[in-house]
Amino acid sequence: MGLLGSGFAEMGRKFRRVLLRRKIRAAAATHALRLRALGKRAAESGETGPAGADLLAALAETQAKDESLSSQRAALDEKIRVTEAQRDADAARFKQLDEGVFARKSPLDAELAAQQKTAARIQRERDDNRRTQEKLQQERRSMEEALRKPASAESGAISERTKAEARIAAIAAEQPQLEAQQARLAQAAALAAKEIARLEAAIEPLQAELDRIATERNEATSRVNRALADLRKESARVRAEAGDVSRRRDQNHEALGTAIFAAGAAAPGALASEMEAAAASAAAQAAVQSRYDSSLAESRGMPKGTMLKFGALMLAATAAFGAGGYAAMQAMKSATPPAALEDDCRNPSSKRKPLKADAGGPYTVVRGEVARLDGSKSKGSCLRYAWTFAASPSDPSEKRRPATGGSEDDAVFAYAEQLACPQGQAGNQGARKEGATAPTVFLCSLKVTLTVRDGQASDSEDVIVKVKPRGPKGWQTHIEEKQPETFLSGSRLVRGQIELGKNVCALDATDMPTHWLHAGKPWKGEGYAVATVTDPKGPFDKWSYVGSSNLRIQRAARLNADLAPGSELAQANAKNKDFDTLHKSVLEHERLHGVLVFEAMAEIQKQGNDPAKIIEALSTPGGEAPLVDRADLAIGTVEARLRTQNHDKIKERLATTPQFNREGTILVRDGAGGYEPFSVSNMANAGDD
Repeated sequence: MGLLGSGFAEMGRKFRRVLLRRKIRAAAATHALRLRALGKRAAESGETGPAGADLLAALAETQAKDESLSSQRAALDEKIRVTEAQRDADAARFKQLDEGVFARKSPLDAELAAQQKTAARIQRERDDNRRTQEKLQQERRSMEEALRKPASAESGAISERTKAEARIAAIAAEQPQLEAQQARLAQAAALAAKEIARLEAAIEPLQAELDRIATERNEATSRVNRALADLRKESARVRAEAGDVSRRRDQNHEALGTAIFAAGAAAPGALASEMEAAAASAAAQAAVQSRYDSSLAESRGMPKGTMLKFGALMLAATAAFGAGGYAAMQAMKSATPPAALEDDCRNPSSKRKPLKADAGGPYTVVRGEVARLDGSKSKGSCLRYAWTFAASPSDPSEKRRPATGGSEDDAVFAYAEQLACPQGQAGNQGARKEGATAPTVFLCSLKVTLTVRDGQASDSEDVIVKVKPRGPKGWQTHIEEKQPETFLSGSRLVRGQIELGKNVCALDATDMPTHWLHAGKPWKGEGYAVATVTDPKGPFDKWSYVGSSNLRIQRAARLNADLAPGSELAQANAKNKDFDTLHKSVLEHERLHGVLVFEAMAEIQKQGNDPAKIIEALSTPGGEAPLVDRADLAIGTVEARLRTQNHDKIKERLATTPQFNREGTILVRDGAGGYEPFSVSNMANAGDD
């Protein structure tokens, strides 16, 4: 055959033996499966013969253990299901308790705020009255001092003296009126203080109840979470043990099948098909092994030194080809212009292109979106690119939310905005991207450094990636100014139980006006959504941020059902114009509650304190819990401001309408199936019930 033929034939045999070894492993695995099936079938039928008697006890043990573990696993799964159901039931129960307490506390909070404003107004009036009295007393003393001086006989001096005496008399007459007014104001202040004390005393146990509910909720949640963690840990342990038992059972089945197959006795009818399959897999394994052994025998039968000579011949041929290729390359280089040598990465730095990093830019990106960092305009040969990230220097052009007077609200907003790209924010420590271009997600403005290397030198350039806030579309609390008229289901106007109406959230199914900003705490979900950045090796990878805002105010005037046109009571008052006037007055009164909230929200937005705008910039690397806490705190602060209602403004606006600002009489239910007259002293104030 010749040296070359023998050498290439041996290389072919070695390659085939590699394939045969794979087939041998596959055939062995198949044979093991057949033996396992044979052993399993024998154990199930009980026809193991003397060869498998010893293994039946081990199989019975694993079977009993597997059944025990399956029972434990099912019991643990049921406990986990029951515990999770308990957790959900506790959450619903505590939410219901919260809503119940808030339903009782919210009107008291609103009334307290109104009383506090009334007390402040009274105090201002008392201060004004006191200053007026002091001013008049000072004026009186000055005039009396002037009158004590010798009088002049001139007519002008006499006239001035007469005026001074008249003014002193007027001041003396006005003084009792001011003192009486001061007394009335003092009495009103005392009544307001008493009312404030009463409301604070009424609110205190409700707040304590809310605190107690929160403590119980936290304890229950912690207790259930610990129980779930223990159950899941135990379930994982049982499943791992069940896996070990399953593997031991398979090994025992395989050992039993091997023993039965090795015994070689005639298989009973129940095992015939499994024995045939095992025999076929054994024959296939033996056939592949035979082919492998035959190839190995052919290789061993070659004359000694054949492959060494073949290898030497191949090396000589390779050297010859290499020499020819080198000569060709040298010829090509001699024909290549010298300038092209700069592109060869093996050239010394003196022959390469000058190295210069170009980070591209300027870059401006909307928060949460991708900036495509582009360093492809960098100059040099055989470049490697690395992008690193650091805190951006302060930018005087960036507008921060203005303070509104050092109030407690400003402190709350400032606390929330500690997560709103504070000065020095650098993102994930050690973040680094590579490549000429690097698409990167940004939540805050950062300084980005591009470093290029050519293996012998490096150069860097900094660039600022400026992040713009999203919006204003989608990041401003939406105010729906239309307030539909609806009616309180089942409500009736009965003497002693008269509730004319209330202003409620039009988006809620219940009649409890527990919030102004839908849908109340926690606002995550219906108020805003949290998103997570996925940007491997990026500066904000795995950070949580507010992905979208749906904060909105949408109110409805919900009146007593007896005020509805066509109701029984409306028919009883069909010829009474006062009934229609009362209906219109109550509707306008309840809508004015919403109007005052709309106006307050507009003022808050004008001050730069729109909660949607504040939460837009919040982000955190430590999971979403701190983010949700700060966002709800900022939104809750605005919610508290909206709860402060001034009923005097509603009365003042309704009083400007003559048809409302008068007395009226309507028929109401007497509680015994009939009707009786009911007088309303001023229908402009009827909405206050």
